[in-house]
Amino acid sequence: MLLKAAKDLNIDLCNSVLIGDSWRDIQAADAAGLKQSIFLSKEVVTPEQAEGLSEGHKINIVTSLSEISPP
Repeated sequence: MLLKAAKDLNIDLCNSVLIGDSWRDIQAADAAGLKQSIFLSKEVVTPEQAEGLSEGHKINIVTSLSEISPP
């Protein structure tokens, strides 16, 4: 779905950030080539989950959207 949206809307996924509230969202972002994700959750990311992502994929964990500041 991310790849189709990127193609249809001419989105540069390498320079995009995905905000997801499930670990599957983060995995999808990584699989689509995004280099950064924001995990909106109170869950803890396990080492096994983090190791399953591509090297260099940065994850910020927040519990509220108000914690996200613009660049």
